[in-house]
Amino acid sequence: MKSILRVIIVGLFFVIPEFVNAQTDSTDIQFSMQGGLDLVSRYVWRGRDYENSPAAQPWIEASYKDFTLGAWGSYKLTGAGIQETDLYLQRSFGSFTVSVWDYYNFLDTLPGNFFDFKESTTGHLFELQAAWSTGWDNNTLDLLIGWFFAGYDKDRSYYIEAQWTKDLSENKSAGVVLGFTPIAGYYASRASIVNAGVFYNYKWKINEDTYLPVNLSLVLNPEEKHFFLVAMLSF
Repeated sequence: MKSILRVIIVGLFFVIPEFVNAQTDSTDIQFSMQGGLDLVSRYVWRGRDYENSPAAQPWIEASYKDFTLGAWGSYKLTGAGIQETDLYLQRSFGSFTVSVWDYYNFLDTLPGNFFDFKESTTGHLFELQAAWSTGWDNNTLDLLIGWFFAGYDKDRSYYIEAQWTKDLSENKSAGVVLGFTPIAGYYASRASIVNAGVFYNYKWKINEDTYLPVNLSLVLNPEEKHFFLVAMLSF
């Protein structure tokens, strides 16, 4: 809990000055809200299948200037099992983004306890993320590092990922992703590559005014020797 409090306090140092400035300039309002729903054939995250089922993944977020507060969930569509509800707070600094995530997992056949933060019994994982993105000539490079600083992962694991995306046309793009963990812990029993794949995005034309975003991802986890082909529809 002390680690969680430290991160919250640091976050307040970012939030409070912006809030005070907002009160002194009421003409500069940059608030927005958005949300959506993704349907996936499998919930595969960082090279691992978490629900062994198709899933519905709703999300909603509110943004003010460089700050975003949001919620994201994944709920399996067949059978009972582990479900997920996440909260996140992020701030952007140009091409850099710093985020704090609370990943909350619970078994839907048992009573939940969202307010249980004891390491030995909690369903929470808290992650500090730093991300950087740059683009050139229809190319985008994204780098991410994540660190579980609190929650049920006693190893305080790290995850590092690089993703390259190429715009093929106005409605199509493709790319590759490579993710690894530098230490033994949550993702693997040793330092290793846990997520290697390719993906293809396109907008499926429904009619003249409506397009449905589709994502196809081919994912290999060399450490666990698992191989997935995942489809996602976004609404």
